[in-house]
Amino acid sequence: MVNWKAKAITEDQGPNKKREGARQGMEGGRGGAQGGGQPNIKAAMEVAWKHLTEKRIDEAKKAFELILEKFPQSAMAFVGMGNAFAANKEYDEAREYYKAALHIKSDMPIALVMLGRVYIKQDLLEEAMIQFELALKVNPKMSQVRLFMCQLYLKMDQINRAIAFLNETLVQNPQFSEARFILVGILERQGETEGAFQQLQEIIIHDPEFWKAHFYIARLLSLKGDFKSALSACKKAILLHPDVSRMHLLMGRIYNELSEYDKALDEFIKVMEIEPKNILAKIGMARIYIKKNKLNEARKILAVLTKGDRYLVLVHRLLAEIFLKQELFKVAIDEFKAALIHGVKLVEKHPELQLIAERASLEPDNHRQIAEAFQNVFERIDFEQTFGIELHQNTDLTETEDKLMNDMVGTPTALLV
Repeated sequence: MVNWKAKAITEDQGPNKKREGARQGMEGGRGGAQGGGQPNIKAAMEVAWKHLTEKRIDEAKKAFELILEKFPQSAMAFVGMGNAFAANKEYDEAREYYKAALHIKSDMPIALVMLGRVYIKQDLLEEAMIQFELALKVNPKMSQVRLFMCQLYLKMDQINRAIAFLNETLVQNPQFSEARFILVGILERQGETEGAFQQLQEIIIHDPEFWKAHFYIARLLSLKGDFKSALSACKKAILLHPDVSRMHLLMGRIYNELSEYDKALDEFIKVMEIEPKNILAKIGMARIYIKKNKLNEARKILAVLTKGDRYLVLVHRLLAEIFLKQELFKVAIDEFKAALIHGVKLVEKHPELQLIAERASLEPDNHRQIAEAFQNVFERIDFEQTFGIELHQNTDLTETEDKLMNDMVGTPTALLV
């Protein structure tokens, strides 16, 4: 790692004509303009940032290192080097480079914010908040910083402060869709569904092409059981942004609820085209095959999923349903028991399941009645609600924040908009 304390030499540390000329060139001073320093560093910076934007991290590091050798007072080069380390999740090194930039220019917004983001990644939340507050003092109009501060309040479980901060932000900028969208998520988690819905409508008024609002409306409507309205909203979202797997996942679920099984299957297949390893899409396909009485196709899908470690309670429950339909009652009982093993909450909420399991041991020849008894209870269980399994998946803050972080890592001007 570069010793930035040695690199970032200030004027009062002694004369150095070569470095002084470079510094003046970087800042557009007289020496740089006459000596051609400014064009050289500009071209070098463009190359370095291009490497970073295109994820060529090692090349970016080398390019920024060369810049810093010739222009040790280039705060933006230190930021670029920090971004390169942050892109590789080397957060300790990234921190030092951001600090180097701030050693040169203490009020540099992008260095303050990127340092704050790294602090969040390292769970140093109070330190992160300090950096964000300093950045907002320098430039109160940096909207992305407000999103980061909101994220920080949520991580610190300061929900009321997060809401107040978002409301303050929206008073200043009512058309800030991302901020309002985060407020939607908070309101829904607090059970204020109507308030969330109103905020979504407000987003669409100001920004009708904000696809996530249409998707979230579809999600809320589907949870209420209004599947026809949910279908309309989901179609709008997909029209705006067709390559998001979870929207096709929701569309598949809606079509399933409307008994349009072929269309549902098409949507789950689209999910697999976008995201081949999506387990929920595979489960959705298996459900459709069961309803279409294509039991062998469903069984093949589910058999593969039993080798994984996700959603096993639902996988075994569906396998049990298949074997029950095939009148393989003993095997069906074994699958129901497997579902119980992977779903402790099932027995907690439905203690009768444990009684049925015990009955299976006492009545080894009564397979049919026991399998049907299991099925009668399982049919009443809402698996998505019990286990937090959403076949349409929520749009959460993490995705938004990770995208913003990635955008900033490769874009030196992202926070200046």
